[in-house]
This record gives sequence, structure tokens and C-alpha cells, in this order.
Amino acid sequence: MPDIADAADSTIQLELAAHLSAIRSRTGPPLEAIGMCHNCGEKLERNSLFCSPLVASGLSECQVDYEKRVKRGSK
Repeated sequence: MPDIADAADSTIQLELAAHLSAIRSRTGPPLEAIGMCHNCGEKLERNSLFCSPLVASGLSECQVDYEKRVKRGSK
């Protein structure tokens, strides 16, 4: 018979799965490295999604721009 810790762990796992599913449904499929920047189309030599270097937020300028456009619905 499961104890209270097992029940809590099961509840946490179910809640986490529900949250992840909701996030995935809002964001769409994950991007894949295609040899060019997903924002500006610049050819990339390394296995990356975006071309510009990371800024203080931990994202690249192209990634920030891409995400803004996706949120507006004008990819």
C-alpha cells in the first residue's frame, strides 16, 4: 500500500505532466537545427537555431526577435 510520500510524488508527477502538456500546446513543435538561422536565414556553420550571440537575457537577439514575432502570430 502506498504511503503519503508515494501519493504526493504521484500527484506532483501528474501536475508536472499537465503543465508541460499545456506549455507544449501553446508553443508548438520544437525547432530543429537546419543549417540556417530560424529568424534571419543566415547560414550557420555550427549546429544552432539562431545566429546572433547571447545577450544578458541568455537568449540571442535573433531568438528574441523570432519569439516576439511568433507570439504576435506573424512568423
